[in-house]
Amino acid sequence: MDPLSFWIEIIVVLALFIVAIAGLGIYFSRKRAEVMTTQPLLMIDEVGWKNDDRGQYMMFRVENKNDNPFQIEKVYIKGYDFTTKYHYIKDEIENDVVILKFYMQPDQTMNFRIRILYRDFNNKGHIMMSVRMDMEGGELTYEAEGTKFILTKTK
Repeated sequence: MDPLSFWIEIIVVLALFIVAIAGLGIYFSRKRAEVMTTQPLLMIDEVGWKNDDRGQYMMFRVENKNDNPFQIEKVYIKGYDFTTKYHYIKDEIENDVVILKFYMQPDQTMNFRIRILYRDFNNKGHIMMSVRMDMEGGELTYEAEGTKFILTKTK
């Protein structure tokens, strides 16, 4: 075997290996991109303190910007044990809206992220997380309105 054909074979094997790795990368990234087309795009639309018969609560009005269907399984703030309620609002003019209620003390101080466990149109479980929010003395230290939820991982 002459040295030229040996090096040509090595180069061909390396090229085939690189093409195989690139093909697998394209396949898996395309699969992840397809998941994103079926997910809701949730954005915090309004934040404020409200009262009802159960007491005072922090209300987050969350709008589904792309109207992809989803079913909430659980809403919580990791590390805190608040009574949590949520309900859906469907208006003909607006997108789907979810009202999240966290019953807490009005002088609450904490750093938190809201987590939403939900099922998408394909009945697959996902976890969505808000941006980090800081609350001091019951008031958010910056505007949470307009921030979006981030898809973190599948359940």
